[in-house]
Amino acid sequence: MQTHHIIDSNHLETCLFKFCRSDSTGTVFITTDKNQSCQIILEDGEVKAAALGQKRGFEAILELKETRVKRYSFIQNMKFPLSIYANIICSDTVLEILGYNVNDISNSRMYAETQDTFYARQL
Repeated sequence: MQTHHIIDSNHLETCLFKFCRSDSTGTVFITTDKNQSCQIILEDGEVKAAALGQKRGFEAILELKETRVKRYSFIQNMKFPLSIYANIICSDTVLEILGYNVNDISNSRMYAETQDTFYARQL
């Protein structure tokens, strides 16, 4: 599934949270207002790698937090190849940097497992 949106950075953070919460795998492609390119790799709901301009890994996420997002797209099941330096060891830290409580994701996943599939996808 490919989605395209023109958004502000707050909306992107919400979408990343939802992608993680739904155990998505794929690549989020982002263009900033300064025409920089950013890629965030997700695997089974975990942020595995990130790159923004010359920044890699957590540096890219910190830079993204301070950057105005112009648009983004998400391509499901496509993992964009990035340098090993872009790898992120702890996905929870990324979401905390973006302002989310990692317990919210864990609780959402546990709750979704007890509900029917339709309702779980609505979370």
